[in-house]
Amino acid sequence: MKNLLTLLVTVALAGTVAAATHQVNIQNYAFSPDSLIIEVGDTVRWTNRDAVPHTSTAYDGTWNSGTLSQNQSYSCVFTSTGSHSYYCGFHPMMVGAVTVNSPTGIDQAGTLPERFSVYDNYPNPFNASTTIHYSLATASNVIVEIFDILGHRIETLLVERQVAGYHSVTWNAVDKPSGIYFYRVKADDSVQTKRMALLK
Repeated sequence: MKNLLTLLVTVALAGTVAAATHQVNIQNYAFSPDSLIIEVGDTVRWTNRDAVPHTSTAYDGTWNSGTLSQNQSYSCVFTSTGSHSYYCGFHPMMVGAVTVNSPTGIDQAGTLPERFSVYDNYPNPFNASTTIHYSLATASNVIVEIFDILGHRIETLLVERQVAGYHSVTWNAVDKPSGIYFYRVKADDSVQTKRMALLK
């Protein structure tokens, strides 16, 4: 009986997807990165790197870090889908946003993205790997490509037809040198390109 119980627990744990923790540094009077796209169950941790106090305060009251002195952190676990804008209580010009999606890419209300959008990769700058997020308003033929600073295509991450919703793809750049790179996401006739920095 004990062996059966151990087997059941092992199988259950094997099917569990670990929630991620996303780091936001507060430095130079800015949130870095200032926008995140995460999934339900993920944690966002804000750490103040400035010598002056800051806060991370949601406009909708979802969270309030209180005063964060230098090197202090505050974490919030997001348990439902939605979009949340936030600011620093001491410096209101400092703003950021967290978008929480369900693991399936469609929020709990069943709504889909209104347009094709490509979001900032996370982390950025990054060392070794980073995740590229994008949304599709309709089913589309998607191509995700990586280019170097000279505009040469160095890798194709994805070529497939995808359903409407929120998607992501990870680039592992462990064999690439430090530098500026670009990622291009093409969905049918729509194309968006963004910049990222690999630092080793």
